[in-house]
Amino acid sequence: MTFFVDTRTRHWYASLLMKIVIVGAGSGGFLLAQKLIEQNNDVVVIERDPAVARQADNALDCLVVNGDGNQIETLRSADSEEADFFVAITESDELNLVACGLVASNFKKPFTIARVRNLGYTGAVGPEGGLFGIRRIINPDIEAARLIFDAVRHGAMSDVIAFENSVLQIRDISIDENSPFRDKKIADIRKAAEVEFLVTVIVRDDATIIPTGDSIVRQRDTLYVAASAENFELLFSRAGKKKTNIKRILILGGGRIGTTIISDLLPNSGKNEHKKRNRFRLFFRVPALRITLVEKDYERCKQLSAAYPDVLVLNADFTDENTLDESVLMDNDLMIATTENQELNIVTAVYAKKIGVRRTIALVNRNSYVNIATSLGIDVVVSPKTSTSNAILKIIRRSNVRSLYTIAGGRAEIVEFMVDERSAIAHNTLVETKFPPDTLIVFIVRDDVTIIPTGSDSIEPGDNIVIVTRREHIASVEAFFEPK
Repeated sequence: MTFFVDTRTRHWYASLLMKIVIVGAGSGGFLLAQKLIEQNNDVVVIERDPAVARQADNALDCLVVNGDGNQIETLRSADSEEADFFVAITESDELNLVACGLVASNFKKPFTIARVRNLGYTGAVGPEGGLFGIRRIINPDIEAARLIFDAVRHGAMSDVIAFENSVLQIRDISIDENSPFRDKKIADIRKAAEVEFLVTVIVRDDATIIPTGDSIVRQRDTLYVAASAENFELLFSRAGKKKTNIKRILILGGGRIGTTIISDLLPNSGKNEHKKRNRFRLFFRVPALRITLVEKDYERCKQLSAAYPDVLVLNADFTDENTLDESVLMDNDLMIATTENQELNIVTAVYAKKIGVRRTIALVNRNSYVNIATSLGIDVVVSPKTSTSNAILKIIRRSNVRSLYTIAGGRAEIVEFMVDERSAIAHNTLVETKFPPDTLIVFIVRDDVTIIPTGSDSIEPGDNIVIVTRREHIASVEAFFEPK
């Protein structure tokens, strides 16, 4: 076992929030560790592969232990018994389950979280844990499918960020060369559109901008906008993106995410695939849909045909231009690309838009691809790694965090806080509260009423506040909601 100990001076030791041990320094574990370190947490990463461990040590300001996360001596060497949270986020479900089980049975303090993709394991453990004493299970495929389903039920026009007890949402709008918003000030856009909305963030190349009314919108910008669902329909129309009634859906890829989406969309499908989850359909009645599923593996196609009799299953390989007729794509309102090949997902979604498919959704794994895919005109881009990281961060964050979303390739965060009587911010006006720079109060929800605040508005116990800030400021923002 090898230890890579970071010797860089960290003057903020006294302000460390929590101790978190992460097993797995792959892209998902690296992203999670990076976010937690930026918030001044004491993070230890355990990684089996020496090369990956060394890369993590060079890039992360934390202790990296090169060893097996399913060995008790490695767990002790990482000081796991003193951790507030223990997260196993490797690509192996079994390793994650065993690592969390060892910690749960040997140490009393850590709250254990396991990343598990296998739906059989997920069903056995349940979202609240139980098996091996594991406290929480996060399934990246379910998290990604949930985001895709939410986008579909809102017309697949953009990503959808919704909040409890509020009519407001945050959605993204891409600005292309034909956009009527291009090269105009935000204040002028609001006046011309005659729709109430707030631009919370502008993503421009590698820059993340918290805008003002005088900020000018440029071609290839992505705007993250807060508005009501009703106003979004008008706003998208003003932006040249009219609503499409989605009745015909083509899903590329018959893996876990593709089949989970089908089970959410079709009430009576998937009996042989996995246990159906009805929590989405409680709030959304899906209209009659015609779904076509394309899968290149012939044996998998036979299984899918038996499991989903209401779905047209095609055995074809999208990487071979001669195997699938263009008309199969064109005859759909929406295409969802969910294969394991993120480059194929992006290329196919762009091509589908080019030949006339009104809406496209693409699954990507690399954060750097999210902005690229959005700038290419893909309507919704979903990253399982980002959605998994967000789900874990929501658990790790203090109990006053109601929801959390990472945007702009991880450079900014949208966080919903709950204010209680002991919060440092309680009973203060916004003008009295000195938030870090590039921090925006989007809205306040009080007694189910949504308030767009001014500087004179006060923050009261029981309020839910939605804030946008840069990721490097999130720890400072959270301090305002901590007990006095």
